[in-house]
Amino acid sequence: MFFRIVFGTYSFRIKSFDPKQFGIVDEEIGNNPIEVRQKCFHLFYIPCFGVGKVYVFRKGDELFTLSEEIIQRIKAKKRVRTPFYTFSAFILAFLILFIDFATYEWNRSSSHSYYSDKHEQQMERNLRIIGELDTTHYIKLLSAQYPETDNGLYAKVHSVEKNFIVIQELRTGLSAYREQKVSHLIKDYYLKNKDHLRTDTITLNDLKNAICMSYDSVFNRQAKGSDLFNNGKFYVIEYIERIDDGPTLRVDYPSVYQSNIDLHISNFGGECQLVKIENIVGDIKWETQLPKKLKTDDLSYTGGITGFSIDGTNYQNEDYSIILHLKTDDGTKYRYSVIGDFEDFVVERLK
Repeated sequence: MFFRIVFGTYSFRIKSFDPKQFGIVDEEIGNNPIEVRQKCFHLFYIPCFGVGKVYVFRKGDELFTLSEEIIQRIKAKKRVRTPFYTFSAFILAFLILFIDFATYEWNRSSSHSYYSDKHEQQMERNLRIIGELDTTHYIKLLSAQYPETDNGLYAKVHSVEKNFIVIQELRTGLSAYREQKVSHLIKDYYLKNKDHLRTDTITLNDLKNAICMSYDSVFNRQAKGSDLFNNGKFYVIEYIERIDDGPTLRVDYPSVYQSNIDLHISNFGGECQLVKIENIVGDIKWETQLPKKLKTDDLSYTGGITGFSIDGTNYQNEDYSIILHLKTDDGTKYRYSVIGDFEDFVVERLK
């Protein structure tokens, strides 16, 4: 396809005068209006900048140039400024850049606010879980200063005493993507290496000091952290997860269309069955056929996610809270809380 760039010059009227205003008596001009026109360079007929003014008089639909003597007489009595819209192309370019920058800043601010809120919610959950720790908990750690040491770093709760906690250091080597998706690999690493893992004794306050409520401090590696392994290196807690033989549910994403809602979730723990969906907040009518078998998603081996979804109707774009009741083949029961809105939801295992 041939694309032609259109450019050149043209003029447009910016002022119109009666010849009598300047005492002009000219047989040719008569009573025809005098026009001062701005000549400009254009790109696709959008004015870019001025290249002078044109002084003419109009007779019908035609324009005629004034003599230099009359032009000087007009200039001496009336100064005509160049209008701002002569530079429309530059103004338009500035507005486009400004809108683009403002949109970027707004999106960045919204994204920052979203992740800050999510971080604060996660830290509050971490604080709550610290008071309920047992030997099935794995604590995901981030270096307070050195991000390259983060991948696959966990503290496994080895034992819980009244005034202290014994933890084991797990450097699994898992990438951030895999470790957040395949929890059973973390447990596999522990089972294979548990007899050779380093142990350290810490207090509850040591763990609490490793929780930083400020998203910016953690993101920018400025959090104080806590020396959990007594080696002079400081860490902050990213999340605390229970990993045992039961299911481990993770958030994928929600889909909302009119009054229909689908919650997409993955199970990275043991296989189980979803036997009941209980509404706590909201009146969504869940249409998923129960019981529903939840297989284990295994990114490391299959390269993909199977996941599952629970489908509902009568959703009014409001906050909701439900409990998923699960049961394994040996009859062990588990419960997961799902709390969210039309944009996001959080899945959390209950006692």
